[in-house]
Amino acid sequence: MKKTVKYITILILFTLTISGCSKFPSEDFYVEGADFQYQYYDEYNRSIMARENDAVYFIIGYYIYRLDEATQTLAPLCNKPNCLHEKETDNKRVPECNAYISIDESISEIKYMNGYIYTIMQEWKEDELCYGLYKIAEDGSTKERVYQWDGTVVEGWCLHRNVLYYVEHTYDENNQEVYAVKEMKLSGIGKLAPKTVWEPDEDITVFAFGILKAYGNHLYFNMDGVKTNNVDELTSEEDWIKCSYNKTFQYNLQNKTFSEIQVPNQTAAQRVSDVTFWKNQIVYDAFDLTKNRQYDATTDVYIADLDGTNAKVLMKDMPIYRSYYSDGTYLFVSNAPECADKIIQSPEYQNNIADLENRKWDYKVNVDVYDEDMELVDSVEPPFRGILPYEPVYGIGDRVYVQIEEDSGEKISIQYWDKTKLGTYNGSKYELIKVCEVILPEGD
Repeated sequence: MKKTVKYITILILFTLTISGCSKFPSEDFYVEGADFQYQYYDEYNRSIMARENDAVYFIIGYYIYRLDEATQTLAPLCNKPNCLHEKETDNKRVPECNAYISIDESISEIKYMNGYIYTIMQEWKEDELCYGLYKIAEDGSTKERVYQWDGTVVEGWCLHRNVLYYVEHTYDENNQEVYAVKEMKLSGIGKLAPKTVWEPDEDITVFAFGILKAYGNHLYFNMDGVKTNNVDELTSEEDWIKCSYNKTFQYNLQNKTFSEIQVPNQTAAQRVSDVTFWKNQIVYDAFDLTKNRQYDATTDVYIADLDGTNAKVLMKDMPIYRSYYSDGTYLFVSNAPECADKIIQSPEYQNNIADLENRKWDYKVNVDVYDEDMELVDSVEPPFRGILPYEPVYGIGDRVYVQIEEDSGEKISIQYWDKTKLGTYNGSKYELIKVCEVILPEGD
């Protein structure tokens, strides 16, 4: 009897160990702290902010800053004694700061998972540019290089349930570009051993590869290209549409199967280029290439299970130039893509490429906000403007944080929009509330 109990105990412990249910959730819904923070992706599908409990992290210049929401204080993510952080002038000591990142804010990303902020940096190793994955403790006490890639460009990445998923860009012996989606466990059995998840067929010419997202037991990624090795053969719009290979894939992390996310009865001219997570499902539409620049054209927006099955119409006859965001509570629908495209196509933009900043652009971004019952809660206009309209990162909770650079370029302020006031705007601009500011060092 004692042997039986012992064997059963060993079996239970072994089962718990290989399943990792206490550390690695397998639930097919969002798990706070362990999952990819889709709420912090911007309109360029970059995670320029991250969150843990009552702190929000930002990239400002070449440093990561931590905002303590309780005290409303902002400080570099480094608690080393005697570290000067962004005020350091000795170039040899600058990288020693735990908050320092070696890529500027235009292309850097940060992501939070299980008590750490992660970032990927460009580094030099024996005169060769390489990439390193770093993790920084959420209080700035430690900074560690977790992994280094040699001879590989990392073009897109996300963290989800203790696994790094990324797009690898390399060259073969014939100097031809090679792309692949990789996964690498950050702990447990098989730690830090990259494995190929998916790679395109050899007859695909890849233009762009990325937009990695994850939710529950699913990974999503998009690839834009054409199904030919000779792009010069595509001489007409019909040829491009016929060979177009812009696809969004879903990879089931449990049973290791793939499927393409499609709208019902999808045509060869339609392409699904992104998904939004909403009520433990995905929301998406398909852009019709034959309706390019037809701003009054419409499309149906679908909601489906996380693997793309059971798709049904969520919103009917929506304008085709729209973007969709979710913070887990609200669904935001913005006309910013239409505004941006009209500006880019305008003669004033095309004829004044070298002098865009000194010109005024006439556009109004409108964001419709829906609740979980798909009732229209409000319509609002973001108060900030640029050469092209842009979206804030909607984030988690009641605050939408943004970085505002003063006209002098000497300060960056952290401000927020209070989402608890939704229902009172009726299409008007919302106000931003200033929290704190950072004086930028000379040269940033």
